[in-house]
Amino acid sequence: MFTRSRTLAAGLMAVSLLSLPALAAGPRDGGARDGVDRPNRAERMEMHRQRACADAPAWLAGWLGFAETKLGITATQRTAWDNFARELRASQGPMQALCNTQPQPAKAEGTVPVKPDPVERLRGQEVRLSAELESVKLRRGAIEQLLPQLSAEQRDRFAELPPMVMLGRPGPHGGPQGGPHRAPGR
Repeated sequence: MFTRSRTLAAGLMAVSLLSLPALAAGPRDGGARDGVDRPNRAERMEMHRQRACADAPAWLAGWLGFAETKLGITATQRTAWDNFARELRASQGPMQALCNTQPQPAKAEGTVPVKPDPVERLRGQEVRLSAELESVKLRRGAIEQLLPQLSAEQRDRFAELPPMVMLGRPGPHGGPQGGPHRAPGR
């Protein structure tokens, strides 16, 4: 008769045996045994940053369309909504400017990027955070102007909307931070 611990041990052994071919295939990062040249971690991060910079306006347009539909913007609120949308698009300016001016990682011989020294890393982090703070201030101003134009029910719905996209700060699985899959308040 199998006990619970024997069943668990047998299951673990079966999973281990089934995963052996995958482990024998070699590393998934650059230098794979199959001869395919894959990007290293720094190159993948740069590709991700470029994609986030390029896709941010589309993510914001999608968020605006979703929010407008969810809130049920009326004809009398149209002007306030259009101003909000314009200011929200303008709030991406500081981060978009950073995307357009951010240098490519320096490379040494071959394809290995040179890691910046700690001071340069902190300087870059300070520039990114300053741009993000400026964007947040612009978004806050846009929201402060819109909320008085909404009904109490619309304000409640607005509070339940997924977080707005922060350019260059993708959330889980490459989507917007938080994303529409995230429940309110989580």
